[in-house]
Amino acid sequence: MRASDRGGAGPAPPTAAPGSPSGRASSPGSRPYTFGLRLARQYLDRYSAYVGTDQKIHDAGRDTGGHLALLARLHAAGKRKELAAVEEIGPDLRTWTAEQHGAYAKIVATADPLTFSTMKSVVMKSLWFSPLHSLGELGTLGKGMKLSERILPATAGFDDRADGTRFDLPFFVFQGDRDVLTPTNRAKRFFDDVQAPVKEFALIEDASHFASFQHPDRFLELMLAKVRPVVTGGFHTAGR
Repeated sequence: MRASDRGGAGPAPPTAAPGSPSGRASSPGSRPYTFGLRLARQYLDRYSAYVGTDQKIHDAGRDTGGHLALLARLHAAGKRKELAAVEEIGPDLRTWTAEQHGAYAKIVATADPLTFSTMKSVVMKSLWFSPLHSLGELGTLGKGMKLSERILPATAGFDDRADGTRFDLPFFVFQGDRDVLTPTNRAKRFFDDVQAPVKEFALIEDASHFASFQHPDRFLELMLAKVRPVVTGGFHTAGR
């Protein structure tokens, strides 16, 4: 199972993990972190491992570190309009409207040079030149992102720690070391509390959000070196 937050791009088709004994894994696309951890806990018979990238951790709004860091970046960059907007939105995401969720994410992405560059040179470029999709499908992508945005207020109170940190399957997180959309330090703190038969955390260097798109060779290297030996080495979850 692979979960990566692709900014609400809509569901992606299931893909098989390399050498997966079960022959299938899940690669949710639209805000997958919202449900990925829950699926990993509840459906052990369907997954060989959990692999999170761009891993979002819900904490019911307790951690405001990302909000404070954004304010500091905007202040340092002299972006007074964006600074005022973020201050008006406030730190408690449980009170945000769908429009405020969207506006906040846009400011976070555009205020960070690495994230903004990645979106333009990697994400948007891949959409424009993908041989598997037509330009007309970009409109469908936009609609999917808007739909994803509308459900965010309903998920703002989710608490992944309250749901539990025990996972009865191998658990991996491969995170960009400079991710500001889904902060790396928050993902690492959650990972440190996870109890799993096998677990490993690795940074993808010089990567922001969309780390697996920005450095696909490094992500594949981690999958082959860390995940594949586990899922092909005879590990079986209790649910199988």
